[in-house]
Amino acid sequence: DDQGAPLSASEVPVFLDSEYLSDLTTLRMHVRRSDNLVVLLTPGIFTRPWCLIELVTAVRSNVTLVPVEVQRPGMKYLYPDEEFYHRLATGSDFTEEDIKVLHAEGIDLHHVVDATRQLLNKIALPFSPHKSSSVRHAELNDILRRCEPKYEFGGQLTTSTTTQLWRKRRAKWSVFGGSTANFSKSHLGL
Repeated sequence: DDQGAPLSASEVPVFLDSEYLSDLTTLRMHVRRSDNLVVLLTPGIFTRPWCLIELVTAVRSNVTLVPVEVQRPGMKYLYPDEEFYHRLATGSDFTEEDIKVLHAEGIDLHHVVDATRQLLNKIALPFSPHKSSSVRHAELNDILRRCEPKYEFGGQLTTSTTTQLWRKRRAKWSVFGGSTANFSKSHLGL
């Protein structure tokens, strides 16, 4: 394996949903082919039908879910309470068009509730895009360790090791969340 060889399009280790927001079929295909779904927990994520379709698709495809709480000044993710799950189950926070989009993809609201609970039963990891490079790399190390397939590191990852793993990793990732349009591969050091 040539460590310096560029990755082909089929070996891209990170897929950002904001790159494919015009085509649900392609979006779902990328999620199904992913080993991990890194979910950026941002305000409003569970009110966006496309995000919910990605989440349910990942759960149905046994993709490892990795919740990541994006932490930055002026933005606070509030974890759901039972009232939230009730509104999700009844669809009261969705438009009629949102419900139609979900149903067209074979997704009922109980699927959405189940997938959301599965995701949020996991401990979310922090990511602070506004903090220093060393803090971001430490947070990325934690995220990478949570993802499957797991690599045996034998100690703490260095900045250069992390960067190499992110760039050369063959496992496929999907990253989505409420604000991936404002989140880029450069945030991940890619």
